[in-house]
Amino acid sequence: MAKQEIIQKYKGKIIGRDNLNRAIFVDRIANENGLKHFLYNVYGPQDVSPTMVGLDFLDEYYGLNRIFEIIMEEKNAGVDYAFTTKSEVADWLRKYESFE
Repeated sequence: MAKQEIIQKYKGKIIGRDNLNRAIFVDRIANENGLKHFLYNVYGPQDVSPTMVGLDFLDEYYGLNRIFEIIMEEKNAGVDYAFTTKSEVADWLRKYESFE
């Protein structure tokens, strides 16, 4: 499925919720800068939680390999992620439900 088709499939669906319980939609994370911000806030300071729909979107749109690459790029740039392996990233995401 093409990227635009995946975006359309998830358009209007809640991808995550922030610490004030506000909905986060696909348009916020359909580009890599938005994804970086989202992942960091899930990991750290803003207490953002992905929904199952959000995890499905991440898997379908980016895939675990690309998410891991992005996290490692960010870590190399100074972001304080504790992960060093793809399996650690997968385990972290799985704690929010099932992410394959």
